[in-house]
Amino acid sequence: MTGPLIALGVAVLGLVVVGVGALAARSPSRGVPDRPLRDDLPAFHARPPGSPGAPALPSGGPPVLLAVPPSEAGTRLPAVPSSAGRPLLVLAAVVLLVLAAAAGVGLATRDAAGGEPAGRPAVLRLPALPPVPGSPSPGQPGAGRLAFASLPLGPGDVAARLGFDGVVLERQAVGVTVTYPSVSVTTHGALALAHVRLPTFNCLTADAPADPLAAGCVPSVTEYADLPTPALRVSYDGTHLSMEGRFPTYVRPNGTAPHYTGHVYALTVGARAGDRLRQGVFAAHGVLTLGGQTTRSSGRAPLDVLRRGE
Repeated sequence: MTGPLIALGVAVLGLVVVGVGALAARSPSRGVPDRPLRDDLPAFHARPPGSPGAPALPSGGPPVLLAVPPSEAGTRLPAVPSSAGRPLLVLAAVVLLVLAAAAGVGLATRDAAGGEPAGRPAVLRLPALPPVPGSPSPGQPGAGRLAFASLPLGPGDVAARLGFDGVVLERQAVGVTVTYPSVSVTTHGALALAHVRLPTFNCLTADAPADPLAAGCVPSVTEYADLPTPALRVSYDGTHLSMEGRFPTYVRPNGTAPHYTGHVYALTVGARAGDRLRQGVFAAHGVLTLGGQTTRSSGRAPLDVLRRGE
């Protein structure tokens, strides 16, 4: 709060000092009397001090010059040019003016409400996360509003990204529809936001194969879901992260806006930090439960990671 004021005061004081110095440089010298000088060297040679007829030495008054520049008798000493120090005085004045201007800008940009600089708000204000319908009807618009949203990490916050092995979504008369979920979640204080991606395949198998393409499964549509708090419940104890919620899914048909599928999946995810990969980033291991089935994360670092806010 007082930093710009101190800088402004120092700059103003410096300007005053420079002004006084400039005036002093322009004033005539008071050490040398401003009167004609007489060359007494011939009289000194003819009658040295103490000899008969020598003039008496002065007992007071201004100092006597011992040497006089070559000039004719009766001339005055040349004045010292006052412009010798002007460049330095001008440079000092410019520097102090710049300091004063910077201090003035710092004062002008302060936030009138909180006294903090306008570019660095004391409290981060996040927009309210729009709610997600609990059971949207098929084709209902408004899906995907949070698809590209994320929360900034601060101290004590966490972000995790995990990919999981296959799990059965639906059992058909012949075969199954399977998915290989990927989940990401970020927190910011009491807020949390999760994104889920569910690529689906139709397989002529009883369970989800390890590699759907190698097993001859046919790719189908990919479903997406975004869920914020309070519908999303998240807890984190510094090592273990857990989240759960009911995720309404939507699709993104080519050339049309996203719309809801009418599917709502109850998801529970638990993740923990593993080996440290770099500062604040750890390998993550997790378990996902969907519709009563459980699957584990693939463990493909650096795809499966947990990041702590610092």
